Amino acid sequence: MAITISNGTNTYTFSGVNNVSDSHQSPNVSINGANQGSASTQLYNVMGLTRDFSFDFQIINDGTDHSNGSSKVTIDQQYDYLKNTVLNGEFATEYTLTIGSLITVTGLIEELTINLTFNNPNFYKGTIRIKEGSNPLAP
Repeated sequence: MAITISNGTNTYTFSGVNNVSDSHQSPNVSINGANQGSASTQLYNVMGLTRDFSFDFQIINDGTDHSNGSSKVTIDQQYDYLKNTVLNGEFATEYTLTIGSLITVTGLIEELTINLTFNNPNFYKGTIRIKEGSNPLAP
């Protein structure tokens, strides 16, 4: 299944994705008196529902340009593109996450981790987490 992120200028298509976590949270504040059991806890929803998407991926050199027609084919070129072009030094840029024909959401990249595997020069593994929503201060 094709999984891409795009902000209208920069696009990346991910490889090696086996599953995507679609997580919904409703953060709350809990208040409980001293020496009280958990059944006495009072829960207050003080924030709305949030939704996160996360998945593991691989950066591979399969001869395919995964990055917006910019000829980034090697794993080092793709790593550099994700780190320096997609993130562009900040996490404030809104991206559209498209998961096949199932899901299309707009949100912010909250985490991008790439594990540089030196004993296998054919791929790097990574994880990305995107929170659905908008940033009123986004460029």
